[in-house]
Amino acid sequence: MSNLKKITPFLIIGILSIVFAIYKWIYDSNGLGMISVYLLFIVGIIALLVDFGFRKWLKTFKKIAFIELIIIGILISANQYKYNRVKTLEIPTDLSNQYVTIIYGVNGQPDLEITDFTLSKNIKIPDNGILMTSTEYDIDLPKTKIKTTDNEYFKTKESNMTFGQFGGKLNHNDKVYRFRSWQIGEKENCCSHTGEEMKIYQTVLKKELRNKASR
Repeated sequence: MSNLKKITPFLIIGILSIVFAIYKWIYDSNGLGMISVYLLFIVGIIALLVDFGFRKWLKTFKKIAFIELIIIGILISANQYKYNRVKTLEIPTDLSNQYVTIIYGVNGQPDLEITDFTLSKNIKIPDNGILMTSTEYDIDLPKTKIKTTDNEYFKTKESNMTFGQFGGKLNHNDKVYRFRSWQIGEKENCCSHTGEEMKIYQTVLKKELRNKASR
């Protein structure tokens, strides 16, 4: 029983991380796979070192397990906060354009008012489906929902509409602007486009950018 009490949360994480790193190194270390090998190995070593330090400092299993579980909970919560913040794009119910786009970093355009503490944000999209903002690309919220002004949410069981996301860059006056686009359509035939269609749409975006950025 005394041996079982020595198995702490960080010890489990450390051992599993190193074992999985070795597994990845043997079976999947090509290209980007090697990066995950290094990351897993580093995480494993850090977890074991922290666990060793806690054993020297806290002495009792209950204290060690309690502190380590709190740290794990904080890390999980921070990860959930970082990657699960949601922006909702509110589009006109009669929007005829199959694309919705946000172009970032355009001087003189409204800020999205998103900070590190913003959990969710409702963003109204203009009638032409193209919104320009002075907010930078990397500040935007990671998850996206789309709804109409009459509150039909796309990509749900209740709606026949869905969307797919893509992005790119636009050049104007020696400056590179980044954008995110969402292609919307019915679930049965969304969301694909040809290279030629993308060239045409980017021409539309560049024209709109010239009009707004030059003001």
